Amino acid sequence: AGETGSGKSTQLRSVLSTLIQALPPDRLELYLCDLKRSEFHVFRHVEHVRGLFVSAREMVPMLQYLQEEMRRRGDILDQQEVSHIDDLKEKLSYIVLCIDEVALLQSEKKIMELVEEISAVGRALGVFLILSMQRPDRKVLDGKLKNNLTVRMGFRCADLINSRIIGTPGSEKVKDSGRMLLKLPKYSEPKEIQAPYLTIEACKKLLEGFYSPRPKDRFKIPLNV
Repeated sequence: AGETGSGKSTQLRSVLSTLIQALPPDRLELYLCDLKRSEFHVFRHVEHVRGLFVSAREMVPMLQYLQEEMRRRGDILDQQEVSHIDDLKEKLSYIVLCIDEVALLQSEKKIMELVEEISAVGRALGVFLILSMQRPDRKVLDGKLKNNLTVRMGFRCADLINSRIIGTPGSEKVKDSGRMLLKLPKYSEPKEIQAPYLTIEACKKLLEGFYSPRPKDRFKIPLNV
């Protein structure tokens, strides 16, 4: 989380670009939710991206599909008596759901319940969640969801109340764009670091070799779900 101009959107581009370069399309599926309709257009035609969603209505069938996929993966883990998809002989893809400006969904109870379920059980199933917002909201980051988000990036924010909601007290004192307090499970306290600066133009250049050769249809739930 971080206010406008703090570097949050640039960091999202860096994280997604790094994931795309690290894993092939058959090992990584990206589901991107751009509720402000301003951040993820550069990723629309990347092979790894299974869908780009700009409204709550578009998100519901996708989230229901991910819910069913998690159940399927859970059944596979039970059958093979392992605790994580990395322990399976047949490798499954990692799934990343990224929602920009998740605070716009605070009145969407059904969606937030599905997001919370992903945060609670997704990790062992290879399903990961990235949430971002300009102004942190207690109604969105309630206790259960917040406790399941083990990595926090607190960019410059308005005051101590906001930084505490993020879970990075002190980020209200960050002065420069691109600086953030990073909280990881292995750290007892958040650490201030400098995020990489990745412009949209530089991001497009990085992604040149990853665009799909065929135009994509809008997200459709697979027939077996």
